[in-house]
Amino acid sequence: MAKTPPKTGKPWTEADVQQLKQEINQNTPIRVMAPHLHRASGTLQKKANDLGLFHQADESAALRHEEEVSEGLAYGGPDGW
Repeated sequence: MAKTPPKTGKPWTEADVQQLKQEINQNTPIRVMAPHLHRASGTLQKKANDLGLFHQADESAALRHEEEVSEGLAYGGPDGW
């Protein structure tokens, strides 16, 4: 049987929310964030969705990709795909 994360069922602190925001803005995968925040992946997804953070993370990733493409840093393979 899987271990229950230590903060299961406990309220979110402001520090927890700030860490979640920071890690999402850094495009940290949920599975990597879960142990950092001591919560289950599904709980992190729900909280991020409730706070509207996934949209922000998607925008950040899209902007970084746009910058990489414009600077020629994005890898497109030998044929530029």
